[in-house]
Amino acid sequence: MSSLAIAIPHNQAISFTYTQRRTMLTDLTNEELLLELRQGKEEAFPLVVKRFKSSLFNTVFRYLGNREDAEDIVQDAFVKVYLNVDRYDPAFRASTWIYTIALNLARSAYKRKNRWLVLTSALKRDEDDQDFMETVADWSMSPEFFIDNQHQLDVIEKALGQINPVFREAVILRDMDGLSYEEIAVIMSLNLGTVKSKINRGRALLKQAIMQELKK
Repeated sequence: MSSLAIAIPHNQAISFTYTQRRTMLTDLTNEELLLELRQGKEEAFPLVVKRFKSSLFNTVFRYLGNREDAEDIVQDAFVKVYLNVDRYDPAFRASTWIYTIALNLARSAYKRKNRWLVLTSALKRDEDDQDFMETVADWSMSPEFFIDNQHQLDVIEKALGQINPVFREAVILRDMDGLSYEEIAVIMSLNLGTVKSKINRGRALLKQAIMQELKK
């Protein structure tokens, strides 16, 4: 992630000369940093980037499956954060607001490259099938599976690319990024029940895809 550089819009460069001020800002919460930025304290922006850059890249990369596209999306997301910070509502967590911006950009990028997937989805017919949902085992991916070795990480990345984007996004946000159901509901613009349903479906589909990959 060290190669990911966040470009600031022209004529809106941030000064890094206020060392003391920035030191004080490091003690603030993410929400407080955004409020500082909203009030014109531009030195808060590099700290926002530092806190979210890696996790945001990982999420977008898993969603899109392309490193260059993910880097572009994350850069664009931070530019939007900077330019639209006056729209930030402190009633929401900073992470929720920033993830929403990034994933909206990722969804648009995905649709541009995969329009046919948007029009037809083999899984769509079961989206709200409660009988189907009740047959899905409550399966959670253990942390050991993700960190055991590079091969397993590669298997997971390939398996993620095989499932419907909606379910993929739900699983990534919950099981990989550790966001709450409430945060995911806001980010995905879904009600709480639907979020839980899609996470369960996504886990089941991902498990099937992983098993298929491991058989290859």
